[in-house]
Amino acid sequence: YSNFFLWIYITYSIIHSMTTERQPVRLTRREMIRATVRFGLGAGGLALLAACGAETPTVAPTVAPAAAPGELPAAAGNAGEFSTAVPVTVDNPVATAIPEVEVPHLDLHGQEGIIGLTEEQKGELRNRIQSDPEAADIFQTGIKKEADRILGENLQPAPVEQILVTSDNPQSVIDAGKLALQDMQYAYKLAYAATVEPENTQYAEKTKQYLLAWAETNRSTGNPINETNYTQMWIAYDLVKDLPNLFSDDEKEKVVRWIDSVAQKQMTTDLTIGNTKKNNWAIHRAKLELFAGIITGKQETVDAALKYYQGLMAEFYYPDGTTFDMQERDALVYQTYGVLPASEFARIYMMNGGPDLYHLQNNQGGSIAQSVDYILPFVRGEATHLEFANTTVLGDEG
Repeated sequence: YSNFFLWIYITYSIIHSMTTERQPVRLTRREMIRATVRFGLGAGGLALLAACGAETPTVAPTVAPAAAPGELPAAAGNAGEFSTAVPVTVDNPVATAIPEVEVPHLDLHGQEGIIGLTEEQKGELRNRIQSDPEAADIFQTGIKKEADRILGENLQPAPVEQILVTSDNPQSVIDAGKLALQDMQYAYKLAYAATVEPENTQYAEKTKQYLLAWAETNRSTGNPINETNYTQMWIAYDLVKDLPNLFSDDEKEKVVRWIDSVAQKQMTTDLTIGNTKKNNWAIHRAKLELFAGIITGKQETVDAALKYYQGLMAEFYYPDGTTFDMQERDALVYQTYGVLPASEFARIYMMNGGPDLYHLQNNQGGSIAQSVDYILPFVRGEATHLEFANTTVLGDEG
C-alpha cells in the first residue's frame, strides 16, 4: 500500500502548506511532484512545487495546538510534534448517536469557486518550471511527455455511460471501468500542460475534447466509489475553462450540467451496503458534492455537502487517530482511503475561504489531522501493521 501512503503524505503536505506558513515538508520536490503526476492527486500537488519550495528532505512540519472539540483551531505553528503510532485496538464501531460539531458555512457569493489553481499559482508554477532545472525536468518527463504522447498517438476519449468498479460487479465490468477512468488522468495531465504552456493550444483543445465526450456520454450511478476519480477531470476543467476562445457558452454549460448531475445523483441516492452511510464511501460522496458545488457555483450543493460532512464527522474520527474504517476493518488501506477524500475536502474548503477544517475536532476529540498523524509512522517506515487482523467484516480475513 505504499502508493496510498505516499498519496496521503502529499495531501498532508498540501494541507500544512496552507496552515503552517509554508513550512518545509519531509518529501523532496521531486518525490512530491512525481507522485502527484502519477496519482493525479489534484491541483494542490503541483501548486506545492511553487508554494513550499522544499529543497531537501527535512523533518515534517509541526501541527497546530489542539483545539477543544468543536472549536476551530488556532493557526498552526511550532507547538507540538507528531504523535507516534497508536497500537490498533478494534472494538465494536460506535453505535450510539454522538452530538454533531458545526462545520462553518462557506459562502460562494454567487460565483464559481476554485478547485484547480488560482491565476497567481499558475504564474508561480510557470516561473518555477522556467527557473528551476529540476522542476523543468519533472514537468518535461512527467506531465508534458504524457500529454505529448496523447497528442502524438491521437488518443481518443473512451467515455462510458456508467462507471462500475466496486467489488459487487463482474471482474470484466470492473476492468472496463478502470480502463475508462484513464481518461480522468489524461485530461488532468493535458490540462496541466496547457496551464504551463498556454501557447500550445493543442493541450487545451484535447482537454476540452475529453471533457465534452464525458459530459455527453456519462450518467452518474450515485455510487461515490465508482465516481470519486471524476474530480480529476473536474480539476482539468477548472484549469482550462477560462482560456480565451476555448469553450463556447453552450459547451461550458454542457460540462457544468454533467458535473451538477453527478452531484445531484449522489445527493439523492441512498447508500445501502453495510456501513457505507458512515464509512469511506460517505466521505468520498461528500468530496464529490463539495467539488461539484464549488466548480458549478451552486451554493445549495455546497451547503448540502457541508451539512452531509458535518453529520459524518461525529462518528468517523476517533481521538486515538483511527477512523470508522480502521475500527471496522483494521486495515491501513481503508484508513487511508477515507482520510484522502477528507483531506481533499478540507483543502478545497479552505482554498475557497473556509476556516481550518483539517484540525477541527468532533465531540469525541477526533479530526482529519489526527487521523493523518496516525498513518505517518507507517508512511515513514517507523511502524508496521498486519492488515485485517482484527476485522469485523466477514470476508476480509481471506
